[in-house]
Amino acid sequence: KGIFEMAGWRFIDAPQPDNPIRPWASQSSKWLSMNVLSVSPTCVVAEEQEHSLHSLLESHGFEVIKVPFRAVYEFGGGLHCATWDLTRDGDMTDHFPDAELSTTLHPASRAARPHGARAPAAASTAAAKRGYHGLGSC
Repeated sequence: KGIFEMAGWRFIDAPQPDNPIRPWASQSSKWLSMNVLSVSPTCVVAEEQEHSLHSLLESHGFEVIKVPFRAVYEFGGGLHCATWDLTRDGDMTDHFPDAELSTTLHPASRAARPHGARAPAAASTAAAKRGYHGLGSC
């Protein structure tokens, strides 16, 4: 949580899934229910049956676009997993301007740079470029 909290992000505990029973061939966790697609800092796309998640996100100021996606779960992914990269208008934002590279990259990526080196703007904004704002993951 460290770099997220330092950047002013809030953590919200996800509610239990409203429909925890997976399709018969699903290899996914019931927590796939919280896999959403962020389309802006205040708007997400979520599976239409997850009413508790919709209510929670809306109570925190998010607009929730509800789409039927439950039948896709047996193929092993949610809305965020099933989408390609998004192209956004405007400038990218560095959500972690004070973070050191050593705390933000996967260990394999850190090995390629000296300890304590700062992340170039393109690396630290990769999440924003992909359209990921911390909600949902694969």
